[in-house]
Amino acid sequence: MKCLFCSWLEKRNQILWKNENAVVFVANLAFTKGHLLVCSVKHFESIYDAPQNVRKDVFDTCLNMGKRLQDKLSIQGYTLGLNEKLYIVQPNKKTHIKHLHMHVIPRSGEKISFEERIHLTDQEVEELIRVLKS
Repeated sequence: MKCLFCSWLEKRNQILWKNENAVVFVANLAFTKGHLLVCSVKHFESIYDAPQNVRKDVFDTCLNMGKRLQDKLSIQGYTLGLNEKLYIVQPNKKTHIKHLHMHVIPRSGEKISFEERIHLTDQEVEELIRVLKS
């Protein structure tokens, strides 16, 4: 099975921003509205497989996107997350991701509930991209 993020890159689906090492997608299965995924452009299964310049670009991009979320969505803060190696998104649907990525999750308080997710429509994803690019 092909990597979900590599497929999105091929389709240019949900892309907010991209450089030679990092790409930002708007998550449509999200913990909060504005949840972003910052991935390596090249497929690496582990952060330890990626060269230093790629790791740096991915992390710096997370910080830049966090600032952008604060400026454009007026959030109180954000949480960064890294799931090393296999990440099971939806066990019942066998959605697994083996691609270096980090999460930038907007929050309005001190905590985020990781128990529930929201599903954004394609139109909501497009609107978030428009707002965050403006």
